[in-house]
Amino acid sequence: MEIRTCSVGTAELAYQVFGNGRVELVIEMGLGAVMAEWQPLARQLGEGHTVLLYERAGYGSSGVSTLERTP
Repeated sequence: MEIRTCSVGTAELAYQVFGNGRVELVIEMGLGAVMAEWQPLARQLGEGHTVLLYERAGYGSSGVSTLERTP
């Protein structure tokens, strides 16, 4: 599965789409997780849904944001 990037705010975020059509599910990772850890689940869910898997700014293949992190 190809890793793509898009500009969001001040960062380039890495993402993958599993399945076809309009995105129905988004996997939001936390605690420093990267896409590789969630690809098996996204691939399985992608058999019946379209799944967006992405890495937050500053993690994995995503660029660092220049914005301050706040809760």
